[in-house]
This record gives sequence, C-alpha cells and structure tokens, in this order.
Amino acid sequence: MPRPARQATDLTRRDVLRASGMAGLGLMVGGGATPARGGKSLILLLLVGGPSQLDSFDPKPDAPSTVRGPFRSIATRVPGIRVCEHLPLLAKRLDRVALVRSLSHDTAPMHEVGLQLLQTGRVVLPGESAAHVGEMLPDPGDSAPLPVAVRSRYGRTEFGDRCARAFAHVQSGNRAVVVNMYDSVFSRPSWDAHARGPFSTLGDYADSVLPTFDTAYHALLNDLERSGLLDTTLVVAAGEFGRSPRLNSHGGRDHWTACGSALLAGCGVQGGRTLGESDSIASAPRDRPVSPGDLVATMVEAGVGSQRVALDDHARPIREAFA
Repeated sequence: MPRPARQATDLTRRDVLRASGMAGLGLMVGGGATPARGGKSLILLLLVGGPSQLDSFDPKPDAPSTVRGPFRSIATRVPGIRVCEHLPLLAKRLDRVALVRSLSHDTAPMHEVGLQLLQTGRVVLPGESAAHVGEMLPDPGDSAPLPVAVRSRYGRTEFGDRCARAFAHVQSGNRAVVVNMYDSVFSRPSWDAHARGPFSTLGDYADSVLPTFDTAYHALLNDLERSGLLDTTLVVAAGEFGRSPRLNSHGGRDHWTACGSALLAGCGVQGGRTLGESDSIASAPRDRPVSPGDLVATMVEAGVGSQRVALDDHARPIREAFA
C-alpha cells in the first residue's frame, strides 16, 4: 500500500498562481486564441482541498469503521452505484453523470501540484510555461449581479454563485470556464479534511462542503440541460488528490494521491456508470487507473481543450466515457 502522503503545505492564492503560471483564480473564462473545436465548451470545477473519495463519490459501506468514516451511503438512480448520504441531488441525477473512481497520480501530494496537473496535464517547473485546457482571461469578478431566484437554486454560496456565472458565460458563448470551489483551505470549510489545526473536519463535509457542492452541481446540470447546452458542454469536477483510506488520529483524512474520484457529465458522456474502480478501501485503483493527464487528454479529445496542451507521454483520453 502506498505510504500516507505528507501533510498540507501552505496554500495561498499567490502560491497557486505562482505554481501554475495562471493569470487569475476563482472564475476564469476561455479566450479566443485557441478556442474549443466545433462550438463545444468546458466547465472545469476544481474541488479545492482534495475530496475524500470515501466520504463523497466512492463510499465503502462494508469496510471497517476506521475506513468507511461517519457517513452512510445511499442508493442512486442507477442500481448498484451508491454515493454519500449528503449528496442526495447527485444521487437523483447520476444517470447523466459518469463517476471516475480510479483517479491516481504519483507526484508530490501538494495542492499546487494537483491543481497544475488538472489544468495542464503535467507539472510546470519554475521558469516554464504551459498551455492550459482553455486559454484563460483574468477573473471577471462579480460585475454581473445574479437574479434572487438563480442564487436560491444554486444555494446562495460563493461556489453556487460561481457555478451560476459559469453557466451564464457558456450561454453567452465562452468556451472554457474554470471554477474554484474555494480560494483557501485555511480556517474555513473546504475539502481539506485533516481535522486539526486550521483545516476542515468531516463534520464540515456534512454541514457545508457536500451540501454546497450537491446543490450547485445539480443546478448547473439542470440549467445546461434545460438550455440545450449539456450536449455540447463537458462538465468535469475533480480535486488535487484523494484522501487517506483510514481515518487519522483526529478523525480526519490526509492527502492521498494514490486514489481519488472525479465526475464527468455532458458533451456526449454516457452517464449512469463508473469508469475505473478502486479497491475495497479506496486506497488504490483496482482497475483502469486514470491520471489527471488522462482527464486533460479527455477534455482535448472531446474538443473542449486547447490543442496546444503538452501532455505527458502516458496521458490517454478516457474514450470509453463517450461509448
């Protein structure tokens, strides 16, 4: 079994900007230099902090309590696939969503590294530059206020507002939108559930993190579907890494690059199934390992990513997602 990953490093907005070479963070819009092909669009939801696969998209109800954690699993619309009890809206829409349960990489268990991998397909060293999955413009900010009903549907949270704006940007013709769920993992709820110091607990998952994601993600898919844009918009949700399969001494989970989860929807993705499986305690892929580079290659293959992305030689698109 892989060694437990190192603890969280200081993650600040400036650190991530410096590490990934990006011009803005939070909500970024694709420009026209290298547009997506065929009128297709991308919404990349960065689940900042690194989601616990066991406490979200890949529960193990039959595992020991030190592995399965405090939450129950619930049935979804798809027989045989279960998710965390705090994702009831996802459970109802899983027929339109494909779950990747074998996301894995062997690079440093650091937030900055994981965010680079998800957006460029490789680690960018200081002094280098890389093409991202979409050309990025600076954060447009909150210049366009949202109607009250829209905010209510998306959950009246920062992430909900960003997802609502992401839909509006795609609706107005932008091709690549990146949404950060959180700007920081310090002293606030996030996916970074070490359960000590300034970091989140699994209680924060139940009270805030999971409901926030569930509400906003559900509303985003609904709006894309109602507008007819889901068929041409690939929605990818993933974090920097997964989390340790066994609870730590504080009842939380630490960084774990060997196994995590991601969600794919829209743009021809065949929902209602899993792509890759994890082992009995979600510590490593059982089959079909998927790397962050594979996710980026999938975006490019689907026609929504920059063709200039310099992928790792081993990156392969998940073509079975569209079969």
